[in-house]
Amino acid sequence: MILSYKQQLGVIQEMQNSGFNVCTCGNCGSVILYNERMKEANAVRCPHCKKNMAYSDNTDYYYRGCSEVQNEFNDKI
Repeated sequence: MILSYKQQLGVIQEMQNSGFNVCTCGNCGSVILYNERMKEANAVRCPHCKKNMAYSDNTDYYYRGCSEVQNEFNDKI
């Protein structure tokens, strides 16, 4: 099954509504999957580069109102 861009955004939104988030590591750029408990921790270790960082040090891949993703989404529908 191949998901469209719109369907992929739907999956991320479902994850966020369930308390999970997709971020990129502020140090190495790899994907980190977060849950609510991890968001509240003082630091979380990236499973790829092993650096400890606060949740705010890692960029959300998608969030409501994200202009970069919204512009890309509009180009694909």
